[in-house]
Amino acid sequence: ISTRMPPHTHDAFEVNLVVAGRLEYRTEEGIVAARAGQCVLLPAGIVHELVDASPDLALWVLEWRHGSV
Repeated sequence: ISTRMPPHTHDAFEVNLVVAGRLEYRTEEGIVAARAGQCVLLPAGIVHELVDASPDLALWVLEWRHGSV
């Protein structure tokens, strides 16, 4: 995983479960940090940017789109 990602959005609700390491996102509301065992919840349409990630970062990324089960 790259340690940086440019600002972007998704058309789905996104859950990032950090399994190992740590990460930091920049959102419209500020910096959101998470480490192993924590989740980052990103509503659809929110601009976010990965600004830092540890070399050992491992995470699960789950997306829910409106109307999906």
